[in-house]
Amino acid sequence: MKNKLLLFVVLLCISTALIAQNSGYCGKRFSFHYNLYTMNALRFPNECGNMGVFSFNTLHHVDFDIAVARRLSLGLALEYMRTSLPYTSTLNYVDRDPYDYYNYGYKTFRSSMVGKMETFGLGFFLKRFFKGNIAPLGTYFKPQVTLLFTNIFPGNPKNSHGVALNDLNVHMSNPSPLVNVAISLELGQNRIFFKRMFIDYGVRLGIMPTASGFMESGIPSDLEGHDYLPTVAKARLSSHYLFNVKAGIGVLLF
Repeated sequence: MKNKLLLFVVLLCISTALIAQNSGYCGKRFSFHYNLYTMNALRFPNECGNMGVFSFNTLHHVDFDIAVARRLSLGLALEYMRTSLPYTSTLNYVDRDPYDYYNYGYKTFRSSMVGKMETFGLGFFLKRFFKGNIAPLGTYFKPQVTLLFTNIFPGNPKNSHGVALNDLNVHMSNPSPLVNVAISLELGQNRIFFKRMFIDYGVRLGIMPTASGFMESGIPSDLEGHDYLPTVAKARLSSHYLFNVKAGIGVLLF
């Protein structure tokens, strides 16, 4: 009888230790989050066309993840951002009006007006939690790869003389949706309240490999109608993804 009781105590201790090593919180491994990424609109205008320290660009991010190991979780994310597209970069075009001999030839176009663009993203990420934490709680390091689809709404900008682009008979190619890839690295903290609700915060750095040259040399100054919108939109996205502060909420599902 003593041997059976001793065996039962040993097995109970072993099973308790094994449960403590499992991923998840109280047996729950699935969670859902909504996060808002934001940064001052210092280089490019925000959705309302404003710039400055007190104007902000935002990105909405929802994700669903599962703890697959003690300090590791995997997940899928959906992102959405809407912002403004500036026309401060020079557009080169050719005036082909045969009745305007003196103005015939190459010209440039710039505008203080803005167009609009919206981007949808589908991402895959993993969260690697630091030593001493158990997924999905604690401090984590989060790499993510996101496929971006951008729709551009250029409108009809006017130059400093009040002449609209459409009146100049200039066509800018708009191959929407534009497809790009972004790679981001995030350092965050996930805390739980009431055994179910999350508060999530952190910082994120992001790059777009196809737009890396813009960070060094800026937007090219010899853009023409066929490459103007794709190039300016790509530069706008890369700037938006470069650095963001994150705040979010979530729920532990099951």
